[in-house]
Amino acid sequence: MVASTSIFYLFLYYSVSRSLSVNLSTALVHLFPPKHHRRALGIIQNILTEDRENVKALFVGGYVHQYAARWQEAIEHFKLVTTKVPLDSSLGLEATEELGWSIVQRGAPDEGANLLRNVLEILETKDGMEHEKARCWWRLGKTIWKEDDAETQTESYKLWITSLKRSTTFAPAFSSLGIYYSDYATPRDTIRASKCFQKAFELDAREAEAARRLAEGFADEREWDLVEIVARRTIEGEGGLEGGDSGTSKASTRFLPTNAWAWKAVGVVELVCDIQFVAWTCIHPLPRTNATTPQPSNLSRSL
Repeated sequence: MVASTSIFYLFLYYSVSRSLSVNLSTALVHLFPPKHHRRALGIIQNILTEDRENVKALFVGGYVHQYAARWQEAIEHFKLVTTKVPLDSSLGLEATEELGWSIVQRGAPDEGANLLRNVLEILETKDGMEHEKARCWWRLGKTIWKEDDAETQTESYKLWITSLKRSTTFAPAFSSLGIYYSDYATPRDTIRASKCFQKAFELDAREAEAARRLAEGFADEREWDLVEIVARRTIEGEGGLEGGDSGTSKASTRFLPTNAWAWKAVGVVELVCDIQFVAWTCIHPLPRTNATTPQPSNLSRSL
């Protein structure tokens, strides 16, 4: 009796411990990615060693490999998930979408696009799931885009509009539309592009391309306060410099920034402000003349 009770509690402890580990790794993989991915990967590797078919752990591994651009490894993880859950379930749709997206990134856009379309056919029949629908439409637009093909560019544009119709808060679609208006539309529409970049960055500070273009535009207009605001919010969006993959060594508590331009921009703005302050203190005591404050070089050349 005592032995069977001990075995029961031992099994219960093991199950709870593994469940907590899976939940922790899931949280880490989505917290300022890829900042904590090394730690998350270490946790799920131990789990998958004991349970190769743990669906949640496979998801975590797939996302870690995605962020590291290890597309084949990501494909293997998500493909295994698709064999364990029904396609029309939320996990099945998520796994199939991530599988298709990884295949696209590996260099097979036609195969990946077919999987994304399969997901959309099912998603569009379901109530809710607006974010998932918007993401899938956006990814399909990115998939069919061709740099030298105006026809596919127009089709991608329409898909990104569809994405925003599904969810008006899906930031990547605004970024893509901003790039389209700025670099590819005929005629170019810099005003719409700027509004799209601002909306994307307002919704998600991790939209780095939108942020960078905004900072460059503000720098061209010498709006240094706005440059600093954008740069600092971008740094906050990636989690700052401290507190990365913390482990036993102090070296691992420092995180290599993913948006180096933002850190550079903050440095340039600090330099600009210092130059202007020094110039003001030199000029202020003098009689009014036509002297002007020295102007720093254009920040956009530094980003």
